[in-house]
Amino acid sequence: MSKKKKKNTYYVDNKKFYVEMCKFHEARLKDPDYKIPNYIGECILLICTKLSFSPNFINYSYREDMIADAIENCIRYINNFKPVLTKADQNDPNRVKKSNPFSYFTMYAYNAFIRRIEKEKGVQRIKAKYVQNMAVLDDIYGDNVLVSTQDHDNNSKITNDLSTTLQFYYNYDLSPKQKKAKKKKGNNDLDIEKNFGE
Repeated sequence: MSKKKKKNTYYVDNKKFYVEMCKFHEARLKDPDYKIPNYIGECILLICTKLSFSPNFINYSYREDMIADAIENCIRYINNFKPVLTKADQNDPNRVKKSNPFSYFTMYAYNAFIRRIEKEKGVQRIKAKYVQNMAVLDDIYGDNVLVSTQDHDNNSKITNDLSTTLQFYYNYDLSPKQKKAKKKKGNNDLDIEKNFGE
């Protein structure tokens, strides 16, 4: 029995992608308004989409926003990929000829994903702070804040449970500054106000 050779199942052919990027770069040197070819656009789309299915990013509800940010980043910095160095670039020791467009665009997509996650975490912290402030207002003003007095006990219980859950969640999800402060102080019991930088 002869074994069949497995086909390479790479979704982007890096060699062809590099050749297309070389052609694109040469065309851009002649005409700065030269449009991105369809093949390069498809490769960027595939890179960003497939990266979003990696275990690091698959469970985020805003994955489509992450993909959109990554595509935007890749297109914004497409001119920085220089497979052929110009005379001005040859004199610059920091400028290096690039030969792997797949890793170049994957890096930009990965960084865009990380930025989007940080942005969304900031939004979640603001929402949590809003919920906590609602609980404080409910304790201060009582029935005046709520629409009906019958739901007062239910709303108070829900708000307190949510506030406790958020406090528990944010004790383990600290920003880098708060982690450093926590290490210096050696305090394990941070309340939610410290987690929001107040």
